[in-house]
Amino acid sequence: MSIDKMRDQFVEWLKTQSHVLNVGFNKSSGRFILPEDETAWQAWLASTAATEAEIDQLKAENEVLLDDLEQAKYDADAWRNQEESVWIQVFLGEGDDPFISAVQGAICIEQLALMQSDLLAYAEDYFEHGAGLYVFDCRHCKAHYDNVGMTEPEHWEMDFSEYARFPWADEQDAERDATGNGEQA
Repeated sequence: MSIDKMRDQFVEWLKTQSHVLNVGFNKSSGRFILPEDETAWQAWLASTAATEAEIDQLKAENEVLLDDLEQAKYDADAWRNQEESVWIQVFLGEGDDPFISAVQGAICIEQLALMQSDLLAYAEDYFEHGAGLYVFDCRHCKAHYDNVGMTEPEHWEMDFSEYARFPWADEQDAERDATGNGEQA
């Protein structure tokens, strides 16, 4: 709000006061004629500034709460809307079955169990690099229907993202290379 509008509001308020007979304001100097009116104006300005600061603080707090509410609602339904994916890390040891060792994102245990069964059933498709840690980006897909019925059930699609060998595998390779090089010399 501009200072002129605030001053006009103050003058109107001053006119309603029973002890004020006449309000004098000098537009060229920008000051009230009576020192008491000027003092009251400065005090009113200070209280208004404090009130506006409090209002701004409340608005900011309200925005934070609204953002938190919106984020909570988004987080609850994000995987269903395919707006946010779930990342899984899969541990595959030499000669062992793969298992999900870490999850990032919102997903229930039953859905993880379905993913785990897919990983076991199609291990040769998912784990072509051998033993190590695999990361997959997983997206939830809704069921598809046509005029006859369901054509594709609700499922998860897992896309390979990255692979990392175990640190000890690199150490073993280095030892083997060192031992092999030492025997040839």
